[in-house]
Amino acid sequence: MSNKENSFWPFIVFMPIDVDKRALFLSTLFSSKIAIDILRLFKWNEDLCQSDIVKSLKTHSNKTVIAILRKLVSLNLLSEEYRVERRGKRRVKVKCYRLTELGKWYNLLFRDPQELDRDTIKIYLTEIVREFIERVASFTSKLSILQSSYIADIVRAFLAKSRYKDFDVVVFGSNALDVYVTHGYKVFFGGSGANVAVALSRLGLKTGFVSRFSTDVIGLQSAYSIAKEGVDISLSIFDENATTAICSIVHGEKTKIECEYDRSRPPVATELSEKVVEACRKAKAIYLGEGINNLYVDLIRKIGGERLVVYRPNTESIQHFLKEVLLVFRQSPIVILNEDKAELFSEKGFDIPRTFYDHGVKHLVITLGGRGAEVYTYPQTEPKKIEAPQVKVLDPVGAGDIFSAVFIYMLLRGLDIGSAVEKAVKVASASLSQLGPRKLATINNSML
Repeated sequence: MSNKENSFWPFIVFMPIDVDKRALFLSTLFSSKIAIDILRLFKWNEDLCQSDIVKSLKTHSNKTVIAILRKLVSLNLLSEEYRVERRGKRRVKVKCYRLTELGKWYNLLFRDPQELDRDTIKIYLTEIVREFIERVASFTSKLSILQSSYIADIVRAFLAKSRYKDFDVVVFGSNALDVYVTHGYKVFFGGSGANVAVALSRLGLKTGFVSRFSTDVIGLQSAYSIAKEGVDISLSIFDENATTAICSIVHGEKTKIECEYDRSRPPVATELSEKVVEACRKAKAIYLGEGINNLYVDLIRKIGGERLVVYRPNTESIQHFLKEVLLVFRQSPIVILNEDKAELFSEKGFDIPRTFYDHGVKHLVITLGGRGAEVYTYPQTEPKKIEAPQVKVLDPVGAGDIFSAVFIYMLLRGLDIGSAVEKAVKVASASLSQLGPRKLATINNSML
């Protein structure tokens, strides 16, 4: 058999749950090739009027084609509407049809995938996973099946399947749901580590994400939002007993972010599997975001060798787990801090950059929001200052994540640290004028 004859396309068809209705559905649809020919005429979001359909199928009688159109409407594969068109001096009422959401899947069932453009295929592959998960969730609920465990299995099968054999970057960090109390009360999927992973994937890097997802509706949708961006989440775990971190964000003179989650099961990785360790051994770069610092020390010791490691400790680690943070410093990662975190270190008696050098850090980057960044490289005590372009600040949330992703991307392309910071500052500054934690629109080739 040829490759085409022996290959399979991931078709999924939805049918009524009731057995009798399902039998009627199948017998009606497949009893005549005319029904299939009609469905194949449609494009996803375009209307076809009855007269055009009849003309396209002129080898069949008008009466037969119209009868099949009625059946397709009754099966909810087509929707119909009347519209008035002007023909010369007359106004004529015509009947037109459009594919329903269900009809779109049957339309694809009868089309050669090679005929489809890449955008349609992308929409198809994205939507089919969402549709399948939502419909299975509804089905399991009606059958009184424990939803969370079944849905978690589906997510593992569809979303957590390994996407890449090897990784350019492995990202450790959190996932969350961000609730903007200001700017009209908006909700976004976020989590600093998740934001970094998504941005790296958008930059074209094979990215793996190591985190902990809950198996509630929010957690599964969070996983989906990351996986659909091309991020491999097979290195993460799905915990039925965990809850998704909910972060409230209030904008003002200083943006405030407060997150609530189960402290016994934080939305980050808490243990290292051999699969994660092996993925990190092969990766070109490791990003260590919010997480368990002792785990990071163990990881770096296990993977050994020379590779790019970027460490961005979170506020809680600096305040309550400083000893563990310093153990990570001993592994000589590139450290990224914002102004607030740098101030926390100063309050704890750190002399920037000397104390960092004493603990093993060779490169320290301090981001200054809209003012740019400072770069310290051992043994220099005076920073290289990078100025930021002036932009109107709408939302600073996620700008640091964009900075980190672009910084790593530039280092992997061979730029020195100073030049990589310059590029990262430029893109992160542009992101300040956009609303939402995943400022993907800022990532474009013209800025890199």
